Formats: sequence, structure tokens, C-alpha cells
Amino acid sequence: MPNRILKESIRTSDSISQLNWFEEVLFYRLIVSCDDYGRFDGRIPIIKGTCFPLKDVTNKDIEKALNKLVAVGLAGHYMVEEKPYLQLLAWERHQTVRAKKSKYPSPDEGEMIAHENNCKHMQADVHVIQSNPNPIRESESYSGDARLDEALNEYVKFRKQMKKPMTKRAIQLAVKKLQSMSDSVDEQIAIIEQSIMNGWQGLFPLKEENRSKKQGQFYNDMEEWLHEREGICDDSVSD
Repeated sequence: MPNRILKESIRTSDSISQLNWFEEVLFYRLIVSCDDYGRFDGRIPIIKGTCFPLKDVTNKDIEKALNKLVAVGLAGHYMVEEKPYLQLLAWERHQTVRAKKSKYPSPDEGEMIAHENNCKHMQADVHVIQSNPNPIRESESYSGDARLDEALNEYVKFRKQMKKPMTKRAIQLAVKKLQSMSDSVDEQIAIIEQSIMNGWQGLFPLKEENRSKKQGQFYNDMEEWLHEREGICDDSVSD
């Protein structure tokens, strides 16, 4: 298992600051347990045995901590062929991917699970969420964070109104792009609101003054023109 990287920014991370001590320890132990793509077996007993082989912790402890990691947007759970898996989010931003292939299926091959139902599926023998080959449903969780999901739903509706609908893959890419622009959920929401407010198809970094206000004035016509042509998340319905 390659060495993993912990950056000093964890000390001021909004997501990590919401964790208690055990949840934070589990997060760090998952980092050194996941494969080179940030993926791991999603079954609670496996996570418990791998991350805490010498500690007296219960499945319930792991279950509650995992739910919190998903709720704050640090991890996501998904099902592939009736088996649960774990994905640490924003992995490629912080870790070096060396392996050519993951040990586990990609989230794209299955169905993401909303965080309130995570452990129910992780301990079940039967896959109760059916794979949906059609475009995304607005009721499902995109990011694992309720507030960010609400903003993303508004963005999806906005894109439909523009006649530029988004596929499930496009939304996953949008979430990754938001995470690459900011670790703060509040700023990620502000980025979405900025695009909706200005009528932009893509997602763009906040202007400096918008970071403090979380909402800024409209860009002038020239800035909008440049953004629309140099956009960093100009996705479309075709994958």
C-alpha cells in the first residue's frame, strides 16, 4: 500500500471540523486503507476489521461514523451488483494515483446511495436500489451533503430551463469540479448560485469579493464573455 498524503489544510477544513474525534480517526484510517483510487469495501465488518484491528469498537460505532463522513461530503457509498463500496471524495486532489486500475468497481458502474440509507444497504444481502440507466433523478443525493444537494438540484433545474440538461455523469463531474475549486461547502453553494444568478451554463471560481459575501454583483459583459469561453465546467448532455 503506497504512502498517503495528509495536508496541513485539514486543520482548517470545514468538513473535518464537523467531525468528532472518532469520526476523524476513521477518516484518516480509511485514507491509508483505500486503494489507489480512494475506494474500499463498503461492508461495515470489513471496514471495522481493517481500520481498527486492535481496537474495541463496535459495528454501530463504525456505522454512525461512516454516516457522518458521508453527510459532510468526505465519503460516498455506492452499490455495484448488490455489493456496497466506499469512495473517498476529492481523492485525486490530495493523493497520487499510481495504479492503472482500481481494485474495486467505479461508482459509475453502480448507484450512489443517499447518506440516510447508507448502512441499511451496507449490511443488506439484497440490493434494494435498482440501477437506473436513464438520466439522473432530482431526488437522489449527488454530494452526500444535504445543503449542497439542494443547490445542485436548483442548478439541474436551471440547466433544463436553458435546454442544456445534465446527465448523471455530468453532475458527478460538476461535483468534482466544485470540490477542486473549494473545500468549503458554503463556497461550493455560492459558486452554484453565482452561475444561476448570472445565467451561466458552467461553474466558475468565485471572484475574491464574492468569497466574503458569498454573493456578488453581476460580472460585466466582457468578463461573462471570457468566462463562457474559458469555462472550467462546460459540460453537456452528451457523455
